[in-house]
Parts: sequence; structure tokens; C-alpha cells
Amino acid sequence: MSRSRILGAGMAIATLVLTGCVGPGGPVTAPSTTEQPGSPKRIVAAIQGDPHTLYQKLNPSSRVPGIENLELMVNTGLGVANDSAALEPRLAEQLPTVQNGLWKISPDGQM
Repeated sequence: MSRSRILGAGMAIATLVLTGCVGPGGPVTAPSTTEQPGSPKRIVAAIQGDPHTLYQKLNPSSRVPGIENLELMVNTGLGVANDSAALEPRLAEQLPTVQNGLWKISPDGQM
């Protein structure tokens, strides 16, 4: 190998190492914890990998760490069962039931 090729390869490796050690471009600030009235609510989630789908049963051979938790956040329902198997509201303020009047059954049996 010629000396210029060795020098070029060494420069390339040094450049890669140095660019990998560079910190963020600007100052990092903590996200604001106060919300303005009427502003949209946001949830930020991170997992260790690239999910192929947000429903793990479609791709059971994929084992991306954290995909189960992301799936629960994305595919959650109006209510979820707690430890004692009682339904608690998750996305709704109250769960619709016939007793609280939020679930209505018409005289012909339709809901």
C-alpha cells in the first residue's frame, strides 16, 4: 500500500472519530412543563430500534426493545382493565355505561 493511501485512510478514520465526539449544535434546554390553554398536548416516546409495525402480532419475529410499550400507547382504548379486572377510563373522562346514561339503548334494541 502506498504511503498516500495510508495517510488518506488515517485522515478518514480521524475525521470519523472526531465528528462522532462532537456534542449538540446549540444549548440544550429542558422542555416547558407549563401548557398554554388550548395548546395541543404531546407525548414524546423513544424506543431502542426501528419498529417495523406498531402492532407486534403482525411481525412476531421482530424483537425491538420497547415496542410493546409503544404499542400500548398507540393502540390504547377508551378504558383499560386494572389489576382487579375493573375497567378504568384511559382516553375518556368516563366510560360509557347504561347506568351513567352515556350508553343509550333505543327501544328497537340498537345502541
